[in-house]
Amino acid sequence: MNKIDSNIVNNLRIYSSKIASSSNVAELCYNATPLVYNLFASSVKFNPSNSKWLNRDRVIVSNKLLPLYYGILNLCYNEISLDNLKEYGSFTSITSNIAKISTPGIDASSIKNGDVISSAVGIALGERYLESLVKEEDPKNNLVNFYTYCLCTKEDIMDASSYEALSFAKSQDLSKLIIIIFDDISNNDFKDDLNERFSSIGFEFESLKIQEISSFNNAVEDARKAKTISIFQIKYKESAEVEKKISELKEASWEEDNVRSSFEKIVTKRLTNSLNKWDLLKEESIKNSKLKEIVNFLENKKIKIAFKPENIKINDGYEEELLVSNNKILNIVASKSPFILCTSDIDFAINKNNITKSTLMSKENPLGRNIYFHNRVLSMAGVSCGLAFLGFKVFASTYLVNENLIASSIKLSLINNLNINFTFTHDTFLNSYQYSLHSFDEVSHLYSIPNLINFRPCDINEIIGAYDLLSQFEQTTTLILGNDKTPKINGSQSKYVPAGAYPIKKETEELNAIIIASGSEVSIALKLAFELSYYGILIRVVSMPSESIFTMQTERYKNILLPKDIKTFVIDFNNASFAYKYVSGKDYILDINKYTFGGSKEELLNEYNLNTDALKARIIELMKK
Repeated sequence: MNKIDSNIVNNLRIYSSKIASSSNVAELCYNATPLVYNLFASSVKFNPSNSKWLNRDRVIVSNKLLPLYYGILNLCYNEISLDNLKEYGSFTSITSNIAKISTPGIDASSIKNGDVISSAVGIALGERYLESLVKEEDPKNNLVNFYTYCLCTKEDIMDASSYEALSFAKSQDLSKLIIIIFDDISNNDFKDDLNERFSSIGFEFESLKIQEISSFNNAVEDARKAKTISIFQIKYKESAEVEKKISELKEASWEEDNVRSSFEKIVTKRLTNSLNKWDLLKEESIKNSKLKEIVNFLENKKIKIAFKPENIKINDGYEEELLVSNNKILNIVASKSPFILCTSDIDFAINKNNITKSTLMSKENPLGRNIYFHNRVLSMAGVSCGLAFLGFKVFASTYLVNENLIASSIKLSLINNLNINFTFTHDTFLNSYQYSLHSFDEVSHLYSIPNLINFRPCDINEIIGAYDLLSQFEQTTTLILGNDKTPKINGSQSKYVPAGAYPIKKETEELNAIIIASGSEVSIALKLAFELSYYGILIRVVSMPSESIFTMQTERYKNILLPKDIKTFVIDFNNASFAYKYVSGKDYILDINKYTFGGSKEELLNEYNLNTDALKARIIELMKK
């Protein structure tokens, strides 16, 4: 390392030492600095004048390395100033201690260990798909040709979602993914566990010591030429000598101008020629409408979907599984853009949440738009976030009972405002598999998550209404579906879904009571209302396809739909803790508050007093009070 390089490394160490949140983070950044600097000086492809240049290499960084990474970004892009660096960790700063994708140079963020791995796999998968789209149009065109680097720690690798994501990445045989693990081996109780872990899923990885800069650079160069995923383990030890140096660096000053000038000369010499060539390639490529569409997608991350629900006509005699109905509408939407992808940990034959005119994505078939994870539910959700970080609109599907397993990915998606719809199937125990644990509090949990828009449609009309909104939204949403055969329900209207709730059955004369229901329970509520009319109880049935949207409506609309002086019941065959705001007491919530497993539907309905006769009797009794 020459004098200029040493000066830059020293200043990067000064910055990270000053702001590191703990001694462990400070030592990690101190030890990693020479290698990460060399990575950007010698290998990473980026455009100093455009932090959003579409063909840049993507670098995904563990939060523990952010103090160092912000220093690197200060060198790479003028948008990150010295003042920004000094604001590290403050609430309004672009250099927060959890990465923001609005920060120049940040391609993905994480909120827990392992997120960076799944996101990196998703971005690498998306790169291969986009590159294949380009090659399909012009086999010799290198318009999209970037690598994804993941700089992480051993804690990230040890997370279960990482193991799943890497197993999936191996099955896809991604070739432009480079994972660099910084591993403190001072108190390593798992001496060979990384080797065992990676070898179990078919990986080999190279282990380097922190001082081996030339070996590291050679390894990265070899990785860029390789046709498979490359993984490096960078070993270092904590030491009293390093602690002393960090303590001294905290008192030193950051030489921004000199360091920036030196770094600019290094990268200008390396990158100017290739950037100029790429600009000419882009200028020529956008003369082709399909290639121009790819350029616009990567630069703007916008997907235009011309979905017209009024053009969809449903016969009065229509009756199919709700999952089949969903598949039909999903495919109408998916046909509008090649940047819509479907992911699932369940066989698509079961959840039917796939693009029927496409195929499964694989190494041999990189243009398949259906991505099957073979029961890897954690990586399915995490990799979907990675695809969405790149700009794709993703429809990710699993059983409702798995909601708790992917809650952190939903949170990550919401924090970053990612364009993902999480589709959950088997919305109650009525249509869950008999041999599995049934859903319980998952719906209420989804309803409680801030800023999450949920849809639980009762039939194909409400599915159409949900997709009318989903096609316009560029944010995280969910779609909760039953899988039973369902007719087009009399009174359902797609145009009322944007209200969140509406009267699917109006009272014929004086209003005596209201029943609120969603999804699979709407048909049950309608049956109850019909039978209770013989007892002189006239009921309005309110279908609530989106409780989260309904809460946004005006108080006037809410009060007209749900008058406060009318007894109101909520039927929900989950634990409906969300419903207390709509009723006067827990007796008016007709739900299930115990875990269920085994048994037939009839046995469970009888056991928990949820069959039609029992529900009817409960309502009649409460109406007398």
